Amino acid sequence: AQLRHAVSHHPRYGMPNQSLLEEAVRTCLPDVPPPGLAVWILRMNRFGFLESILPRDALTDLVKVYADELARWFAARNDYVLLAIDGQHRVAALDDGTLCFVTVGAPSAELRMELSLFVTRRFEHKGLFVAWDPHIGVAVIPAGMDQPSGITEEARVALQWCDAHRRVTQFDADRMKRDQLAYSLTLDLEGAIDRGELVLQYQPKVELPSRRTVSLEALVRWRHPERGMIPPGAFIAEAEATGAINLLTMWAVREAARFLLTLSDGSVRVSVNITAFDLATPKFVQSVLQVLAQENCPPDRLILEVTETAALSDRERASEILAEFRSHGIQIALDDFGTGYSSLAILQEMPLDEMKVDRSFVTDLAEVERKKAVLEAMIEVGHRLGLTVTIEGVEHEESVEWLARNGCDVVQGFVFSRPLDAQVARDWIAKHGPEQSPATAHTVGTTALSL
Repeated sequence: AQLRHAVSHHPRYGMPNQSLLEEAVRTCLPDVPPPGLAVWILRMNRFGFLESILPRDALTDLVKVYADELARWFAARNDYVLLAIDGQHRVAALDDGTLCFVTVGAPSAELRMELSLFVTRRFEHKGLFVAWDPHIGVAVIPAGMDQPSGITEEARVALQWCDAHRRVTQFDADRMKRDQLAYSLTLDLEGAIDRGELVLQYQPKVELPSRRTVSLEALVRWRHPERGMIPPGAFIAEAEATGAINLLTMWAVREAARFLLTLSDGSVRVSVNITAFDLATPKFVQSVLQVLAQENCPPDRLILEVTETAALSDRERASEILAEFRSHGIQIALDDFGTGYSSLAILQEMPLDEMKVDRSFVTDLAEVERKKAVLEAMIEVGHRLGLTVTIEGVEHEESVEWLARNGCDVVQGFVFSRPLDAQVARDWIAKHGPEQSPATAHTVGTTALSL
């Protein structure tokens, strides 16, 4: 009996361990009504910190009481029942900082929200006040499943999706497939570049009020031989996480440089997006300048777009790197302005030439007066700081006219053009570039709608 207890219970807390939890689930699952059981994994993110400042016995007691309070919280509800794992134990310990419990029935959105509020409150026991900073992943085991394997695996995956804004996250098979696809694509990214499967498309950035195209934004696309055209959202995030993004960035800079030299107008610039990983890459500035030199492309024809998130990842280093780029004539644009937490701080601290306002501020512009007031303020702030103000995602002519009246410098969006293949973009610049007459350039808004 003592041996069985030792191998089936957590040595520190005396609570059931994962082995006993899985045994209890397999035993009861054949008799559980649809939809089945929900497995919840709670990770106490501050456990390691608390262990470094509290006596071991005190922290052990805190965890055990926390688990008991969690069980009592469920016991007070009439809609969900905690599965008994071993006698009166209804919460298991997977490791020192991770708890697990099982409920009958699929978790509702209301339950997830209420549980999030309960577990994130400040916890008190014997005069000690503790904030656990918990995350919870939950997954459903369907009723009738015969001897399920990896009972906690899907809940562990959901746990990895949690963040400060979503404390309780449910497993989503479709998201899992998307993540797996993104990962597999990232592994094949270098090969895709070598095989010529990646292409850049170019979206015009149109100056107001002249409506001449003064620059273009380079946007990567993947022409996959089996999956067809893959948008960047399917692989960029994973490429950033794995470090493959720098390879992609350098490829984009080289392709953009080659494209610039084929344009009929030598004053047009192209912007390329860079990431926090790029800014942290050793000798990033030198690598970009070397590529431009190899392609005989003047640095002042390149614009680098950086998001607030990337700039904030290491503010001091980012500022130094961007300033070095500017010293060589490369312009710097702050992308997706207004979506971060420190937009104004970034504007005043970072060496910038252009402020690109996020598309969310121009959506429904004609119907929402408050958006007009916010945009007017953004345009004024940008101009006071000596920046070119670009509005992204503009889709309606009425919005273009309002932006022109209110001092916006550049507009980018479907109202003028979708992203264009390289040859179509060359033809576009030949017709609508800075060297074209105002009368010709002013027709952009009407001709673009047929693209």
